[in-house]
Amino acid sequence: MKKVILLLVIIATCTLSAICTDSIECSIENSKWKLKGLVTSGSDEIKSIGGEDCERCFTLSFNENGEVYACGKENAMDGKYEISDGKVILAHCTVTEKELLCWDEIHYYSWLMNGPEYKFIDGELYLYVDENQHLIFRKI
Repeated sequence: MKKVILLLVIIATCTLSAICTDSIECSIENSKWKLKGLVTSGSDEIKSIGGEDCERCFTLSFNENGEVYACGKENAMDGKYEISDGKVILAHCTVTEKELLCWDEIHYYSWLMNGPEYKFIDGELYLYVDENQHLIFRKI
């Protein structure tokens, strides 16, 4: 009997966890993410972008007012976000340049502004920037 109850608790926990990680309300609003890297389809390798030694570099923050903030290496972008048809849509974005944008930043900001589809896998945010590439973020 104890094993049956334990099994039911585990199933209920997994079900609730899956609902939460697949629900945008559970994970996007009031959240901050750090880019782990870029994955190209056909590869399991995560290509680092911008270096892992900089904790503030290549981050992405969403607040409850529909505002989004993205930091590259030396520059930042802010704007508004909306969730529509499984995509994160950014609008009215402005990039504040302190330095010339490096290639990594140019790609990063353009990927974010292209309305990527999103998915949550094992507590990480996946943004599908095109049919061949996706960005992986860890929550911070």
